[in-house]
Amino acid sequence: MAGKKGMKHTLISSPARIAEIRAKINAIRIIEKLNNHVLENSEMSATQMKAAEILLRKCVPDLSAVELTGEGGGPVRIIATSHDENL
Repeated sequence: MAGKKGMKHTLISSPARIAEIRAKINAIRIIEKLNNHVLENSEMSATQMKAAEILLRKCVPDLSAVELTGEGGGPVRIIATSHDENL
C-alpha cells in the first residue's frame, strides 16, 4: 500500500504468479459473505462490497452474452455431415 513504511512493492509479471494469487483468493467465502448480506441483511460497508467485487473479478470470470448470427444477420445454419458410410 502506498505510504506505508516497510511494505515491499512486488510486480505481478509472470503467469505463474498471477495463478498463485488467484488460487489464494477464496471466492467461496466472498460469495458466502455477499449471500449473507443479501439474504440475511448482514451489514457490509461500501468498501467491503467494492473489495469483494474486485477480488471476485480476479478469480471468477464474468459471464457475457454471445450472439451468433449467420449470413445476412439471420440464424446460424449448421450442416452436419458424416464421412462414415455405416451411418
